[in-house]
Amino acid sequence: MIDREFIPDVLIAFGTFMLGILTTWIWKLRSAKERVRLEIQQGHQILVNEVAGLKEKFSALEAAVLPISAIYQAILVKELTHFHTPKMDALLEKLGPPNTLTDEEEQALYAALNERMIDQGDLITDSERGAAKILPEVIRRSRTETKALLDGTGPPTIFMITSFAPKEDEVSPSSGVLSTVRKLLCSTVRKETTK
Repeated sequence: MIDREFIPDVLIAFGTFMLGILTTWIWKLRSAKERVRLEIQQGHQILVNEVAGLKEKFSALEAAVLPISAIYQAILVKELTHFHTPKMDALLEKLGPPNTLTDEEEQALYAALNERMIDQGDLITDSERGAAKILPEVIRRSRTETKALLDGTGPPTIFMITSFAPKEDEVSPSSGVLSTVRKLLCSTVRKETTK
């Protein structure tokens, strides 16, 4: 037989054991939730940092975008800048970017460029003469393109069309359009070579 005094001790031990299991289970569940919360928080912070980095890179790219005519204008300005023409050099410097020439200064620059083309004779090279000749049109084009970028209309979209077809291994099987274009190009090339 079981001693009656022993039963409450067993029940207390069993209750304590069950309470220990329940406490351990709740603690593990809480730690798992905390771990998941920390992982989500760390992942979120990583994403926030990456987005901030991308924003910084994008703003740097946005600031670096210049119309091609502005780059060409800078090349022409470099070619036309000389130490012996300080007045014209000061006007060329104002071309920028950004272009800070007033209308009067722009007209003075055009007059100086005409003098450079005509009156200098053998003192300037043909390359400088050509640069002086085309710079006014490049200035106008650059102003138009820069204005379009600032207005948000942006430069016109440029599509690049190649005159060769990609090789079979360069085209994925899912790109049926590319394989069709390749077939058309190849058939056109064959027709032209047979003529």
